Amino acid sequence: MDKRAVQDAGSTEATRDIADLPEPIEGPSLSAVLNAIERELARWKWNKHLSQRPTADLGIDAASLLIEVRHARDAELE
Repeated sequence: MDKRAVQDAGSTEATRDIADLPEPIEGPSLSAVLNAIERELARWKWNKHLSQRPTADLGIDAASLLIEVRHARDAELE
């Protein structure tokens, strides 16, 4: 168990037991954590950017449009 000095509410120094504290993150683990944070920030920025774009009404639902495009592509390949 680790003992660390902390300031008490009465401004006197008291020693309290602190158990199960994780070890500091260093080396490759720190790099992995920082990379994950950077990816999440990039994803958050992209979602924020995407949410600010105006919606587009294509006049047709996406499934029908996809079928139409696939048929056109198949016709070009034949």
